Amino acid sequence: GDPLSFYEQLVADSEARDEALAALAGEDQPTPSTDDPSFQIQGFQLERYSDTSATVSLGFEIENGAVGSITLPLVWEEGDWKLLIEQSGAPEPKQLNDLSDFITWSGV
Repeated sequence: GDPLSFYEQLVADSEARDEALAALAGEDQPTPSTDDPSFQIQGFQLERYSDTSATVSLGFEIENGAVGSITLPLVWEEGDWKLLIEQSGAPEPKQLNDLSDFITWSGV
């Protein structure tokens, strides 16, 4: 995926989104590194939910077998759930012992 398309389609309208789009538009897009570990989303937890917002934790496994999670805020915008990015920066992933508390993500 193209980072510009990601921000345009999947990220909620905000000042942080506009800044990210402006920064991406002004730079050459890096070629993905094959040195970066690949990961697979394995499950999710619904932490909080309302009609207009939700907080979801995604459980993932990286290629060396380590597991972790990342918690993401979502907002309902234009008939779809979109990622809300904050001025404070990207959410930090957490390493976990296992993903037994996560609902299995299947069908991919």
